[in-house]
Amino acid sequence: MKKLEWTRDTLSAWPSQEYVQQKESAGWRLAAIEWQREIETTARSPLGDSRFGEEIPFGTRISGDCLHLEENPSEMEVLNSLAEMVVQDLSYTRMADALNQRGFRTRTGTSWTARGSRACSATRAT
Repeated sequence: MKKLEWTRDTLSAWPSQEYVQQKESAGWRLAAIEWQREIETTARSPLGDSRFGEEIPFGTRISGDCLHLEENPSEMEVLNSLAEMVVQDLSYTRMADALNQRGFRTRTGTSWTARGSRACSATRAT
């Protein structure tokens, strides 16, 4: 059984034909081109300034070894509740009300709303 192997070369200029031929003769195949540029950014909220990289998907958290994600039990409880409410064909407003009545709060600690929350989390209100 074969598996794919990837490598990433950081380049500061277009690769030469010789470079491409060396890679191809070693069995590599060009699979993608990634572009990047610097842009001016505006000030972010205090919560946004403390984050690096991509937002962690709802229902997961960073594992203890800080190398991968694992399930977040309290967020999974919210997702399971929402799945049940979708099957029941509840409105977004009723879903938000039900989550709030069960004591769930968003990742920012606010109550759920029909519009949702960009940084949502399931933590029980104390």
